Amino acid sequence: MFDLSAPKRKKKKSEKDINKLAMNFISDPTNINFERLMNRVNWGLRAFMYDILKDNVAVDECMSRTMENIYFKRDTFDINRAQFSTWMYKIAYHNCLKYEQGDFGRDDKNTVSVDFSDLYDSYIDDDSSVDSSPIDTNFADNFDMIYDSGSFKIYGREQIMNDIYDASIQCMSNLPDNLRVVLKERYINRKKVDEIATDNKIPVTSVKNWLRKGIAALNDELKVSVPELYDLYVNLKTEK
Repeated sequence: MFDLSAPKRKKKKSEKDINKLAMNFISDPTNINFERLMNRVNWGLRAFMYDILKDNVAVDECMSRTMENIYFKRDTFDINRAQFSTWMYKIAYHNCLKYEQGDFGRDDKNTVSVDFSDLYDSYIDDDSSVDSSPIDTNFADNFDMIYDSGSFKIYGREQIMNDIYDASIQCMSNLPDNLRVVLKERYINRKKVDEIATDNKIPVTSVKNWLRKGIAALNDELKVSVPELYDLYVNLKTEK
């Protein structure tokens, strides 16, 4: 005769393990406690979301959002109202519904073109039409995370700035020659507009025009190459 109680005992033990890890994280929200919890629930959450979405890319996005919700909304969990696993799966379910309904994209503020001059610690010159500024140390010192292919990385301000800098340098190499040259001259070599024009035998009006187009093109490249990192950087700038 089959022992029908065995799966039930296994399920209860599994939920008990998850709740124990969850309570450890909530009482002591360190990175290692969060990582242990996420490693434990990763397979179950992904399988649950895949049943709804039927797409691994969509699952990755919803998993990332769900992890963010768990991390940053942990204080809203009430152990007297539900088990942690129930609360967690409800978050995952609602994120899947938002994704399917098209409410899961970037906020409007993330669709604007961002001037990346602050990444290169440029100085301010007299040309107000193509302004640049040093890194703003008043950025909110917040934290966020990116989930990718079964692992996650927690980001603070400095990590975001460092990684978006590296990505922007890489993306510059994909731009047309004229845009790439003026961007590197302006933001990496720290030249003024008139210096770029003189050194490269380009009219000043062309330098200004190419800088504007280059910034827009760099935004587009970063949105495609590192979309989640780009969103973190834009959010960081808008939360001054």
